Amino acid sequence: MHRGYRRAQYLRVARALREVNPSTEFTTDIMVGFPGETEDDHTETLSLIDEVGFLQGHVFRWSPRPGTPAAAIAGRVDDAAARHRSAEVRRATKRSGARSLAGACGRVHEVAWDAVAGRTAHGLTAGYHEVVVEGVSGVRQGGLDLVRADAVEGDHLRATLLRS
Repeated sequence: MHRGYRRAQYLRVARALREVNPSTEFTTDIMVGFPGETEDDHTETLSLIDEVGFLQGHVFRWSPRPGTPAAAIAGRVDDAAARHRSAEVRRATKRSGARSLAGACGRVHEVAWDAVAGRTAHGLTAGYHEVVVEGVSGVRQGGLDLVRADAVEGDHLRATLLRS
């Protein structure tokens, strides 16, 4: 796809960012089935997901768009293989995200609240982890508060609001 970087460069940048801030999280978009993609390429993608540890990933299969340079590239990936690869990549990003959430448990996070309904607040940490806190008062949408992440529930953290 004519990317201007390679795996080693990408990993160097990810490591450098995490050295500066160990809480740094990454999300990604991953296309599977691009013409010419081999089984080895797919295996490398799965390996990269594990090595980087993405919080989230948007996975989609390549499809030709008339008039684009990619539409004319030989070596299209069979649809069944592309579907299989897509499912594998989705599972890998889900496992990676679950590890990230588990690593956030027990830690204190600053949260920006994006929704408050009654006594339930939903927000995002600086590392883009979704947080839900119940039984709160005085929390306002757009506000910032500290929370302690207590548990993983599905794709978010259940937390306790910390107030002095």
